[in-house]
Amino acid sequence: MVTEPAPALPAAPAGGFPYTPPDVHAITTTLYGISPNLVAPYSYILNATVSHQFKSSYTVDVGYVGSKGTQVDTSFRYNWNQPDPGPGDIQSRRPYPTLSRIRMQSYGSNTIYHSLQTRFEHRLSTQLNLTAAYTYSHLIDDSANTTNDGGCQCQNPRNIRAERASSLFDQRHVLVVGYVWDIPYTKSWNGPAGALVSGWSFQGIVTLASGSPFDIQESSDTQNNDGIYERPNLTGEKISVSNRSPNNWFNTNAFTPSILVYGNSPRNPVVGPGKHEFDLSLGKIFKMPFNENHSLQFRAEFFNAFNTPQFANPDRFLGDGDFGKITSTNLPNRELQFGLKYKF
Repeated sequence: MVTEPAPALPAAPAGGFPYTPPDVHAITTTLYGISPNLVAPYSYILNATVSHQFKSSYTVDVGYVGSKGTQVDTSFRYNWNQPDPGPGDIQSRRPYPTLSRIRMQSYGSNTIYHSLQTRFEHRLSTQLNLTAAYTYSHLIDDSANTTNDGGCQCQNPRNIRAERASSLFDQRHVLVVGYVWDIPYTKSWNGPAGALVSGWSFQGIVTLASGSPFDIQESSDTQNNDGIYERPNLTGEKISVSNRSPNNWFNTNAFTPSILVYGNSPRNPVVGPGKHEFDLSLGKIFKMPFNENHSLQFRAEFFNAFNTPQFANPDRFLGDGDFGKITSTNLPNRELQFGLKYKF
């Protein structure tokens, strides 16, 4: 991890603080500031797509989509005035020792995104319609979020370049398949059996996606700097494990507390669980024999139909009892929904 010396900061204006109250050593109210190097954010978006149709019912699209965000807004959430790690009293080592925490609005974050996006579509007037979309992408940034969504979450607010890594929103692989199948086998049936069995439509959406990175942080102020986003040190062991499970998602022995120094663990070093969801639905329209303009529509929907656990990220705070363990899920278990609609 590359670190830079903190730039010299101007002294707090004496006129604003005529005296230090005798019963306290610092102003404890959190202050809000805006960077003097304010510039307007801007972004570039690039895309190019090639599409080809096979026969009359097959279409394939292959494209590149990318973007570059420069001077994106973020904020240092109450840690702009934190000192560098070290021993001794924290307050006296702050850049502004007469002030406590400062939240600084900044426009210095940068993002870059590259993706390969493909799409396959099969259209058929009867029986089957199928659409599949696959995206391989990589999103890199140097802050966790924009101003209103969490801020930079930087370990050292005066060295944002050391934060460059895969984004919290990076998701390398996403495959989504949607289909509609009008079951054809019973269309020729007549009488009551044909009315009950024929004309059913089977639909579904399959979503398979890899997980997103997340940060590893300290659960206590081991750096002795009133830091909010302190990261541990690496021990040299591999972070990944061969057989991941909810109780052992990554190698917790790869991290050790950063004592009185900035941690050298990179930002977002672990990728969380992916998503494997199957949503299904089955439906049929019953024409009313007494009036063709009247119909009864039945629909059954199954969300997460196979009841596959969709795990959330594991505990990421070194020092917690559940560090490295998954204790919750991102999505609900299987849900069933039935609907009946009468049209006239």
